[in-house]
Amino acid sequence: MKNERGIFSALLSGVISGVLVLGIIGRLAIASVAIGRGSSMNLSLRGVLEVIILGVIMGAIGGILLFIIKKMLWVNGLVSGIMIGLILFVFSVVFALLSGRIVLGMSLDQWVTMLIALTMFAIYGIFAAGLLNKFTRG
Repeated sequence: MKNERGIFSALLSGVISGVLVLGIIGRLAIASVAIGRGSSMNLSLRGVLEVIILGVIMGAIGGILLFIIKKMLWVNGLVSGIMIGLILFVFSVVFALLSGRIVLGMSLDQWVTMLIALTMFAIYGIFAAGLLNKFTRG
């Protein structure tokens, strides 16, 4: 019963963090990069819903990984959060490379966007780990 509660808490903290950090705040960060480059922000309801849904999916995956890392490696807090953020970032970069969304000869703007994405994933992991600690402590 304790493992089931732990999995649910990890999944919930991952999803909440994914929606907030990877979804909504991530979309705002990318919009600010577009403004800085002089491009249009292209904020549409479909685009916002898409990043929220992707935030839920990535958050759920991150929550499950967070549970596994806490149980198997006995790593808590900041370290586990950063590990989860890095794992999800690498996963998403590999997926983007395989789908052709990233080319290896990237411009400076693309490198800046990748750095922002890496930062967002690290913030997600730290936020998810902190939220899970709060859930498990009551």
